[in-house]
Amino acid sequence: MRPLRVLCVSLGSHGDIHPFVALGSEVVRRGGSAALLTNPHFGPLIEAAGVGLIPLGQAQTVREAVNAHRDSMHALKGPMVVLRRMLGPLIAPMLSALREAIRAMRPDVVIAHQLCIGCRWVCEQEGVAFAAASLAPCGWMNANDQLAMIPMRSATPSRRAVRFDVWMGKWFTGFALDGVLNQVPQTMGLAPARHHWYREIEAPALHLGLWSPHLRPHTPGDPRGGRICGFAPFDADPAQQCDESVLGAFLASGPPPVVFTLGTAVAHARPDFFALAAAAAARAGCRAVLLTGSHEYAPAKLPPTVIALPYARFSTLFPLAAAIVHHGGIGTMAQAMKAGVPTVIVPAAHDQFDNAARASRLGVSRTVKLQHLRADRLGEAVRAVIHDASIAACARSLAESMRSENGAAAAIDA
Repeated sequence: MRPLRVLCVSLGSHGDIHPFVALGSEVVRRGGSAALLTNPHFGPLIEAAGVGLIPLGQAQTVREAVNAHRDSMHALKGPMVVLRRMLGPLIAPMLSALREAIRAMRPDVVIAHQLCIGCRWVCEQEGVAFAAASLAPCGWMNANDQLAMIPMRSATPSRRAVRFDVWMGKWFTGFALDGVLNQVPQTMGLAPARHHWYREIEAPALHLGLWSPHLRPHTPGDPRGGRICGFAPFDADPAQQCDESVLGAFLASGPPPVVFTLGTAVAHARPDFFALAAAAAARAGCRAVLLTGSHEYAPAKLPPTVIALPYARFSTLFPLAAAIVHHGGIGTMAQAMKAGVPTVIVPAAHDQFDNAARASRLGVSRTVKLQHLRADRLGEAVRAVIHDASIAACARSLAESMRSENGAAAAIDA
């Protein structure tokens, strides 16, 4: 059997790119070849992993994207901003670039992020197998699932609330995307349609769910081609890596700290968070590592018990933490769950509310919504999870249950 050739397509922040680098790395590990069509800003980390880069447009940092669209991380406005103003203008050039890449590379399969709607159409026309990939459970939009998609929902929404939210989601995504998407099929000889987002959940013969079945198992009503594979984490980024000797010295100088991070996108929308985090750590009486995403977001004055760094590998740091405070992005949550330590999730937008609700239901986390955040409230939540033996036990048990999972390998097997 000749080596497998895989072409991946993804758009977004590091959390949207890393899983596809993990998939590509798994293909390369098996002796095949892989390439990722995406924003060329991510080129260094992609190529360092042995995966080829196919650039889409001009390089744009995550910070530049967030600053250009300040409401992209807003709890209510964010999804519309992302779909209409950020994704919409990229669809036509993305599909054109994909067609060129297919003809040049002749891959065996294309694996595309769920956001990259239209890739399946190009693959069908070019005679290439296609698989979609959803990174978070809410992407499957199953009304039989216990979704908590919007800020005002509790962690345990009623069945009626879930069905209403899914119905609203169908209307919302149609309003946001159908106009743009229906211009593309006409140039490809395809008929316009309604509710493209929902059609694309169900349409692929293979729809990969890149999350742990412990977070969300298969549920009646899932896509016919749905396959839950496990998380596909990746966090090696040579361009961002901190001085590990500084971090190592801090870790060795006292008890395990609490790690505070907002990932690579929310941090640019809420740089004020890190001063609040330092104050919360003082109230909780704990040491802290602030992963700020940028040197300038670090508070000007910090006590010796707190250190601020732009970035550190989650897979190395998280297992050494007493607890982790994060925004609920699926990539960060995957690393936190695998680390087996308690968390406090401060969701800001998008899938983060649902991810936080699932972690809460698993008994490994507490939720404090970012728009309601104060130092005293966050400090109280941190103190609670540090001293709650049941949360710590649940976190350790969950990590042990997930130990044998390899989402990238399971996805490439599929």
